[in-house]
Formats: sequence, C-alpha cells, structure tokens
Amino acid sequence: MRGRARSRTTTIGAIERTRGERTRNHHVGDADSVVQASRIDRVLIAVQDRRGVVALAVVAVLSLVAVVLVSRDRQVEEEPAVPLAVVADYRSTGTCDGGKVVDYSGTAPVPFERTFPGTLGPGGRLAATVQGVAGLAVVVRSAEIRVERRFDAVPGTYLPDGCQAEVPVRYFDTDLTAAAPVLAPVAGTRTFPYSVDRSEPEQLVVVPRISGGAVEWRLVLRWSSGARTGELVVDDGGKPFRTTSLTAARLFCSDHDLKVNKPC
Repeated sequence: MRGRARSRTTTIGAIERTRGERTRNHHVGDADSVVQASRIDRVLIAVQDRRGVVALAVVAVLSLVAVVLVSRDRQVEEEPAVPLAVVADYRSTGTCDGGKVVDYSGTAPVPFERTFPGTLGPGGRLAATVQGVAGLAVVVRSAEIRVERRFDAVPGTYLPDGCQAEVPVRYFDTDLTAAAPVLAPVAGTRTFPYSVDRSEPEQLVVVPRISGGAVEWRLVLRWSSGARTGELVVDDGGKPFRTTSLTAARLFCSDHDLKVNKPC
C-alpha cells in the first residue's frame, strides 16, 4: 500500500520551494539582477526607505554650518573695536628747557626734590607707547594735534627742572601757538607710517612748544589693520593735556650749587 507522499521543503540559497507549490523568492537588500526560471505570477519589490538617513545627514550638515557660523561670530565679537593700546606719559623732561607753572607765591628757594602740582610749560614731553593687541598687526598712518581750548596763560611760579637729566631722544616737535599745530619730525627721526603689534611696540614722543596763552590738547593717531581703519585719541586719562606759556608767571632760576630753584 502506497503511502501518501509527504510535502518536503527544499531551501537553496535565497530560493524557497515547497513541492507542489509555486516557487517563492525572498531577497533582502539591493539586487543588481534577478533571474526566475519559472512562471512569474507577481513581483514584490521592497524599497528601503532612506528618508530618515537623508534627514539625519541634513541635520548633521546644518549643525556643522551652525558651529562654523557661531565660531566665526565669536571671533568677530572678540576682535577689539580698536586694535591699538596706548600708554601716555606727559611730564616735564627733567632738562634745562622743561618745567611747570605752580601755585607758589613764596620767595624762599625751592629744593629740586620738592614737587608741586601744576601746568607744564613749554618743553614738556608726551611719550606715547603704541602697541597692537589681540595678535593683530596695525599700521599707524599718521598723527596730529587736536586743540580743544585756548585760554590765558596760567599765572603762578615757573619752576624749571634744574637740568637733572640728559636730554631725551625727541621724535616730534609741535608749536601749540599755531592755529593748526603740526607734528614736525626731528632730524633723523623715522616718521609715519610704521607698524606695531603685541611684541613690537613703538614710542611716539611729542615735545610741545608755546609762546603765548595756554592750550588744552589731545593727540590723535590714525591707524589701519587689514580693511579696517579708525583713529585713537590719546589724552590724560579722559582729560586733555594742558600746556601754558610763561607770560603770566614769575620765573625762578636753578641754583645748581645749592640744588634749589629761587627767584631769578
């Protein structure tokens, strides 16, 4: 007695066939070409949805662009508005042609070491040390004197410096009596433009002269750094420098033997 034939499934590669049934093919992934050696009733092609992958890629690119933009903005924000730093020192030169007018009405000799607040007379010295900041190279193109106010000469007593020091190197002289004072380079002085940075500062020395009245003034430096330009105003801690002539002051003279200043 013949028994009933059992159904048997044979799996070869990606082809699954059950005897007595149609052939079914299963494939996961990309297929370059498919060959079916029997009748094809229908073909089901499952396409992998890649929209999520594309969306993730777009998000990653946008995030990278945002990081770059934020980094660039921070660099711009951190870049100083004025890429220069200046330390200004306006004082008497300590030489025979320097001194100040002070509020002193006595006749007793004044020792050299005694100091008074006062207004510098002609022959004072403004030393402005100019330095680049934030690693930027800056070219100082020019400088000028900006007169803020003219007024009568300051009264008082003129005390000279007493010739206690050597004459310093001078870079520029200026006559504050002129309607528009200019900076005149002393012979042998390298003039504008010159470049400064953090490691290579420059010192600009101005010696103001005045023959009448008194003047309040500031020093203006014009600079450029790449495509940027601007000006930096140098003054006495927010106030203008003050220089007076000696026309309203009584003069003391230096006695180097006694090391005092006394009426001439």
